Amino acid sequence: IEGYSAIHSYNRIACVDLKNSQVTIERNRFAKVDKIKLDNDILNDIDLSERLIFKLKEDSSFQLFHKSIVEQILACSPTGVKFIPIEEWNDGSFFD
Repeated sequence: IEGYSAIHSYNRIACVDLKNSQVTIERNRFAKVDKIKLDNDILNDIDLSERLIFKLKEDSSFQLFHKSIVEQILACSPTGVKFIPIEEWNDGSFFD
């Protein structure tokens, strides 16, 4: 079957507000996440087109999508996909 694509995001942005987040970092990854807060000053200095989809430099397993991208994907009514606002993300988010 044709028509499928994989996403590879090489865009990494260091934008986690570590003072206002509740995360434990081990070996350059989040070992525990209770709350992630992004630094809006850092993000506002980057053109929106350059931060529509990116990975957190602090932990590249976190891939973030701007709400405009999320809205476009959800408009297609995909199944098996869940977007969680980063401000609501925690270690239990996989099980909600």
